[in-house]
Amino acid sequence: MIRRSKREDLERIMEIVEESKVIMKETGSDQWDEAYPLYSDYENDHDKERLFVFEKDGVVCGVACFNETEPTHYELLSWSRPGEEKVLLTQRLAVDPNVRGKGIAEAFYQYAEQLAMNRGISYMKTDTYSLNPAAQRVFQKKGYTYIGEWSTPERKAPFYFYEKTIQRD
Repeated sequence: MIRRSKREDLERIMEIVEESKVIMKETGSDQWDEAYPLYSDYENDHDKERLFVFEKDGVVCGVACFNETEPTHYELLSWSRPGEEKVLLTQRLAVDPNVRGKGIAEAFYQYAEQLAMNRGISYMKTDTYSLNPAAQRVFQKKGYTYIGEWSTPERKAPFYFYEKTIQRD
């Protein structure tokens, strides 16, 4: 079940995030580190009512932010539908390493599409680190199109950006 986060979920969310950071480091990825994402990032998402959790049997197993505000570096990319159009982004998604591979990330992307349609949004965007092949597979499986990459001096590899237009049934 995916639901809006509760303040008391934040501690469990950070456990998942910290476990994810360890796995990223072990696999050679510097996507997330001690500087990002932080408790304050998820707390801010919660306070702005854009933080959601995947819960199974009363236990939070995953987290994602669904945001309508694009980061400024998104303006540097060649999106197929540029401009002032409303968009929904999926950000800061993490799944408990003990239950990865069970479709939780895909469920978040499916939920995001339904949330977007409910808000009258038909354009989705997301991104991931180029050293995160698992996320790239989820994007491909959910029908997202790769549109480009962007590099930052803080990271050793570029980020990949994806988009999807969803249709109302």
